Amino acid sequence: MNIVELLRQQYPEQASLLKLTHILKSLTYGDVAQHLHILFRFGATEHTKFDMVNMMDDNIYALDLERKDYFYFMKLVPHIFIDEISDAEFRSYSYSLNHNSKLSMNDIG
Repeated sequence: MNIVELLRQQYPEQASLLKLTHILKSLTYGDVAQHLHILFRFGATEHTKFDMVNMMDDNIYALDLERKDYFYFMKLVPHIFIDEISDAEFRSYSYSLNHNSKLSMNDIG
């Protein structure tokens, strides 16, 4: 029995108010020091956005009153930046995020 089921049995009124959420403030891959070197040498471009969490629109969840299960998909892509002047190589990753939802099949979504 998981904690949610236990809560529903012992405290059904409080459990009915339970909403399971998660918040991501940052999501990056690779060495942050490498990211700073890349930004310094190559500038801010579409290829040097290492943390895209703040680009997500949280308003899509604001009007969502039904219980739903969310499925998140991520694609991770490695990159090599080469500074041909100093012959330096920097490695980083970019990613794409996508999600889908469906009505929850249980009452704890």
